[in-house]
Amino acid sequence: MHDLEFMRFRGAKIGSRDVRVLRMGMGGSLSYEVHCFGDDAGIEVYEELMRVGKDFGITKLGVNQYMCNHTENGFPQSTFHFPGGILDEPGYVEYMKHIPDFYYDEAGSVPRGSLSRDIHDYYRNVIELGWEHMVDFDHEFIGKAALKEIAANRPRKMVTLVWNHDDLMKVFASYFEKGEEPYLDMPFPHDFGMMGPAENNFFQDRVLKDGKQVGVSMWRTYTLYYRETISICCIDPELAQVGTQVSLVWGDIGARQLEIRATVARFPYLDLPRNRDYDLTAIPAEMGG
Repeated sequence: MHDLEFMRFRGAKIGSRDVRVLRMGMGGSLSYEVHCFGDDAGIEVYEELMRVGKDFGITKLGVNQYMCNHTENGFPQSTFHFPGGILDEPGYVEYMKHIPDFYYDEAGSVPRGSLSRDIHDYYRNVIELGWEHMVDFDHEFIGKAALKEIAANRPRKMVTLVWNHDDLMKVFASYFEKGEEPYLDMPFPHDFGMMGPAENNFFQDRVLKDGKQVGVSMWRTYTLYYRETISICCIDPELAQVGTQVSLVWGDIGARQLEIRATVARFPYLDLPRNRDYDLTAIPAEMGG
């Protein structure tokens, strides 16, 4: 695996199972995904990885770490930070429901947060998500004219927001205020909605500067590594400088809301060595090597 490049995969065998190993790392650091097929293959492969990895200090981080990585690394994830634009594709959800174990029913999804009650407002385009470097206008494709217009009109920029500690404490304090409606609950490390259709809630919040909406905050996660609550945000370009002070509106529409101060920070927020720069020769070539 030492010569496996970023986002490339290779066949291998773990235990008795054939697998596909993909080098990736949404958290920015070196990591791999292992794909396998079969009803019980995943359990066998997982147990074998844990057995072999014990000597190398393998550690269980839990499924919640997955979305923390995406937020720290500034890699917005469809179905979490924003909904995929499939509501207007006739028959897509109905077709996907025929796939065994398909849980994702966007038609039944509920937009959450202070942004809007219309899920269409939660869609994001590739320019404001910071993916303009992957857009090539030298050929025809669906949406080309729209993206060209967006790119030419000072689109919003992606930044990280670091949430104010004192304001966050007001959310938790509200749980103990008798006679008052608590603020919207704030599970740690975040609202993980990967468990089924009822959990498909897309959290986006209005970002304000001097009372005017200037951006949209997507998702929220507590990062134990940095001891901060952060979110990724598309914001008006003139406010994208690190250190800019803004606020976001926490709470569903029609419920008790709180303005939480936030500071524009580096994007992506993760400042550890990047996947592409990792020295693969540092990986043991074989057990005991």
